[in-house]
Amino acid sequence: KIVYTAFSLMAVLFGDDSKSDDLTEETKSTLSERRYEALSRWLRESSSHGVLRDIKSAQSKGDTYSAIFAALSGGDIPRAASIALESGHLKLSCLLMSCGQQSVSDLETQMHHWHETNASNHIPSGLIRIFSLLSGNLQLEENLFKNGGLPERSAIDWRRRLGMKIWNRSKSSEQQKSSISSVVQEYSADVEVDSAPQPVPWYTVDSNPSLQHVECILFSLLRLYQHYESGSQYDFPLASIISPLGHTESMHDFSVSFHFAAVLSALGCVPLMPLPKQESLIDSYCAQLVSVGLWEWAVYVSLCVFDGIPDPNTFGAARVQKAKRLVTQHYNVIHPTSCSRRSFLEEVGIPSIWFDEVLAGRCAFKGDSIGHVNHLMRCSFEDAIGATEELVLPYLLFNGGDDSQKLLQTLDALRGDDDSNMWNSSLCGVIYNYLTLTKETFQFSKISRDERSHLSDYMRQLEIKAIDIENNLRVIEKENKDCKGKLSSRCTGVNSVSRSVYIAEALSGLSFIRLQLRAIQSGFHITDSDRRLKLASQLASLSIPEDKMYALSSFSGSLAYEGSLRGYSGLA
Repeated sequence: KIVYTAFSLMAVLFGDDSKSDDLTEETKSTLSERRYEALSRWLRESSSHGVLRDIKSAQSKGDTYSAIFAALSGGDIPRAASIALESGHLKLSCLLMSCGQQSVSDLETQMHHWHETNASNHIPSGLIRIFSLLSGNLQLEENLFKNGGLPERSAIDWRRRLGMKIWNRSKSSEQQKSSISSVVQEYSADVEVDSAPQPVPWYTVDSNPSLQHVECILFSLLRLYQHYESGSQYDFPLASIISPLGHTESMHDFSVSFHFAAVLSALGCVPLMPLPKQESLIDSYCAQLVSVGLWEWAVYVSLCVFDGIPDPNTFGAARVQKAKRLVTQHYNVIHPTSCSRRSFLEEVGIPSIWFDEVLAGRCAFKGDSIGHVNHLMRCSFEDAIGATEELVLPYLLFNGGDDSQKLLQTLDALRGDDDSNMWNSSLCGVIYNYLTLTKETFQFSKISRDERSHLSDYMRQLEIKAIDIENNLRVIEKENKDCKGKLSSRCTGVNSVSRSVYIAEALSGLSFIRLQLRAIQSGFHITDSDRRLKLASQLASLSIPEDKMYALSSFSGSLAYEGSLRGYSGLA
């Protein structure tokens, strides 16, 4: 309840800016009066729980005057009059309902007369206390607090005593009315001379002297408004207002402090917190959110700042890295709430590639090279190419059989619409061209000799393509000689294979394709041999119909012993 009460007080104090230069003096005065009345209403509402508790306690003891006073001390005059009427005090009930400026003056005169004639000694003390409060005289309350024991000092909290000041002044003339700042200042002076309760948090008791110096956040907000009205709010540090002990027993609970800081900073009524304190507050709240399983909210909070747009090279960049680490540590695709959490984070602006980077790393840790490449394809084209070269090409190229078709489909998906130099000069691009050439050569070999005679230009294009592929492989072989992949070392259970090994395998296969092209050109059929030639199984696998698709993640992740140049019947 204290959180709701604090936010409602912020709305009362800072909801309308009466200090704007665009407002006339009359408008500013009207807004100030409305704010004063709103604070009076807020005090009645925030004190209502304690008032009802005291009324029930007094009525259970048969103490009617104490019940009436409890209602009156909470600013609830109709309830006080109703209790008086129900208890048979008709005249007192009428007095309570008709108490205005003239009645206050008459009561003040009557109380003075009783005091001079000692008649007050014959009037019940409870009734004297009611009359004193109705007359606007708080001297009796101040004396009871200063000279009373623990029951008297703890009977009424600071909000009700502050309300008494405001409600009594509302009965006075307009010329005598004070501002919120003056009332708060007077109450602070009363606290200093020990004639009013300390504005301590709700959980504090008088028997715990170590917490008497702690100020309730509600009174801190009132003092902030006092500084705000005088233009000295920048002398009032935000850290002192949002201290956890001001609203909770746990000094390490920064969950509400974060929201207080965010609202007050947005209102512009406090000086901005230094960056180190902002980081400390945000990190503390993030730790709490993570501890209760709300890591997605921790990601959101970690990107919050209280001073507009931060410098991307300093504070902002550090925040982004912390948010990314939270996603890396806690995002788990198999968790039943992972979809909703990811949707929430993407709605607030978290890039989707963060999640794919996490999944790519998880796949690498599990040894799932195919899944690793799958997710990298959504993150970084360059990284996906590198991972495919080091993790996928060796497995599928050496495995042969149907996996050659799968490799072609995998590379086709990776290539997409990209026909740039980066793709064509990469090992993935060269192997892709090598496999398509293999497929085209086999398809060309299946047509009749008469049809081939009319496709001499196409035949020449295949030969030129083979030469270009071989040249590119030679360049890559020179650049990557005896080079082991970096990504494969991070993929658990996947052996690192030297590029020179499978580049040599591809070069050998390409040489055989060129021989086959010459054979076709000379009029021989590619399957004229009694034995299956070295490349026959691969060429056969590439003739699989296009509608026979394979999911990239449907096959295993270990290198096999059968190469793309070795059929299932052995070497040619």
